[in-house]
Parts: sequence; structure tokens; C-alpha cells
Amino acid sequence: DICEVIESSKDEANKELVRDNLLKSLSKDEAVTLIKLLPSLARLIGIQESVVGEIIGNTSLLQAFVKFKLLCRKFLSAVATERQPIVLLLDDMQWADDGSTEVFKSLCSHMDSKHALLVAAYRDNDGFVPPTNMEMILPSTDVVIPRLGV
Repeated sequence: DICEVIESSKDEANKELVRDNLLKSLSKDEAVTLIKLLPSLARLIGIQESVVGEIIGNTSLLQAFVKFKLLCRKFLSAVATERQPIVLLLDDMQWADDGSTEVFKSLCSHMDSKHALLVAAYRDNDGFVPPTNMEMILPSTDVVIPRLGV
């Protein structure tokens, strides 16, 4: 996972930069929420996994989803650095559910990092038509790729 890649890097200055970015951009509750989804984050930011307890709240599914989108943006912005940029490729978007599409749109339209490239690919021969609202939000370039051989 991305935290293990960063952690295994020999670039100590970049690791420290990413760690500082994460600690500055995430509250303790937000960090704990992300650690539940990505346990290796605890090691990267120096939180002992035994400290990570359950955060119980009375949040609706909608509130939880909004928070999840925010945390995805904060995380990606924090780990994408000039020394170690991130390319996030989502392939087969024709199979993505509405929630996944919404998270991707949120990342694209509210990304704070200049060091992250987000790419979505889909196969138009599967009858997929990109949602109109996605086309309006996201700048796009169509690239037709002919059949590739081995």
C-alpha cells in the first residue's frame, strides 16, 4: 500500500515531509478514521496501533461519506510531494459504482496538491457513457487506444 511504499523509501527527507504533512492536515479523530481503513498509516505517522480506539459518533451515512471524501483529499494531498509525486489511476470506470465515482469527482474538483495526477479510464465498447455531471466537472482528454498485442 502507499504508506508501506513511503515507509520503505530511502528518502528520509521526503518521509519526514509526508509525516509532517499528515500530522498537520489530519486531526487525531481523522487520523484514527483513516488508520481503520489503512492500518499501515499508524506506523507512518507514529501512532501506536494500541492507541487507536473506536471513535463512536452519531453520524449519518451521508455525513460519514462527506467525511470520507474529505479524508481522501487530505490524505492524497499530504502524501503527494514534489520529491515523490502520486499518480492515481482508476481503470475500468465503466464498472464504478456511484459512490466511487463521487469520491473520484471530489478528489478531482478539490485537490490541493500540485503533485498528484488523477487519471480515470473506461472502455467505451462496454456501453458506458460518462455521467454528464462528471464531464462538466472534470477536464478530459479522449485517447483512443487501438488493440494492443503481446
